[in-house]
Amino acid sequence: MSGSLTLGGMADGLLIGQVTVGPSTVSGKAAISEIINCELTPNVDFVVKVPPEAVQAAGIFTFGGEQATEVTLRTNLDSADGGLPMAAQGFFSFPLYSGVTELRFRAASPPPVFQLTFV
Repeated sequence: MSGSLTLGGMADGLLIGQVTVGPSTVSGKAAISEIINCELTPNVDFVVKVPPEAVQAAGIFTFGGEQATEVTLRTNLDSADGGLPMAAQGFFSFPLYSGVTELRFRAASPPPVFQLTFV
């Protein structure tokens, strides 16, 4: 059985009341039973091979209460640019473009270990 990822949420306190988002579900093509612990070293790429059947990536950063550090994400298709900067807190999820075989994470000041999985 293939995996799936479901995200949902709600924004409250709006002038119109509340807005519910989702749930939005992504279904995979195959079961990918792996969770990768990503432990970054300062200013060094942490490279993760993308399983060929993966359609979505999702990651979860730990919550420590401190100011979030910045992590950049690149792929094998855009290895020459500076990458997508993101705060190392909460979670992230994105679809995988055809031809993406590697994800490359980098941080000047690495966050605690975070987890990455594929759907």
